[in-house]
Amino acid sequence: MRLGQLARQLNVSPKEIIRKLEKDFDTEIKSHPNAKIPDEHLENLMQAFGYTENEKIDEGVEETPEPEIKETKKTEIVEKLIEIVESVEQNTEDTEPAPGKVELDIPALDGPKIVGKIDLPESELNRVIEKKEERPVRTKRPKKRPVEDRKRKHKTKKVESLEDKRKREHKEIESQRKKSAESLKDFNKKKYEEKTKSNGVVKVKSKKSKKKKVEAIRTQQAINEVKVTKKKPTSLVGKLWSWLNDA
Repeated sequence: MRLGQLARQLNVSPKEIIRKLEKDFDTEIKSHPNAKIPDEHLENLMQAFGYTENEKIDEGVEETPEPEIKETKKTEIVEKLIEIVESVEQNTEDTEPAPGKVELDIPALDGPKIVGKIDLPESELNRVIEKKEERPVRTKRPKKRPVEDRKRKHKTKKVESLEDKRKREHKEIESQRKKSAESLKDFNKKKYEEKTKSNGVVKVKSKKSKKKKVEAIRTQQAINEVKVTKKKPTSLVGKLWSWLNDA
C-alpha cells in the first residue's frame, strides 16, 4: 500500500500517518506519496485512524478519481449540441452559391513605389553597362581533397608492441652473433690450413736434404773402401790403368 493511497482512504494527511508510524511502530518511511507502507503495520494504522469499512484496498498504482457529472448536466449539454448542429446546417443551406462561375475578390498588390527618379546621361549608362560586361566570370576552383583522403593513400604502419620489439631485437642480435662466429671459424680454418701447408713443405724439404746427405756419405764411404781394398797393379799396363782411373 502506498502512502498517498492510504491517506485518501483514511481521509487523513500523509504527515499524520508518518508521525503515527514513527511514534507507535518505530518505523520510518519517506515523505512521498509513492512511499510504500509495510504490510504488517497496515491493519494497525487503519484501526488507529478509525477505519471501519470492510472493503479491500487495492495496492499498486494510484487511481485518479473520475469527475462525476450529473445526469441533468449531461442532458443540457446534449441539447445544446443538437441546437448548434441544426443552426449550422440551416446556415450552410442558405449560403450555398448557385452553380456557375465563382468570382473571388483578389486584392491588388501594390508594386514598388518610386520615390525619386534620377536621370543619368547616355554616356554614364554605357559605361556602367561596359563595366558589367567586363567583369570576369569567377569559376569555382575544385576543392582540395581533405588531408584524411591523402592519409588513406599512405600505408598505415603497424604499431609494434614493446614485446614484439624486444623479440625482433633479440633475433637480430642472435643472427649477428652467428654470422660473426661463422666468419671467425672460417678465418681460423684458413689460417690453420696455411700453417699446415707451410709446415709440410719444410718437413719434406728437410727430409729430402737429409736423405741426400746420407746417400752421399754412403757413396763416399763405399768409394773409399774400394780404394783401400783395391790392390795396386804390378805390371806396367796395370799401373797405367790405375793411374788413369785415379785421375
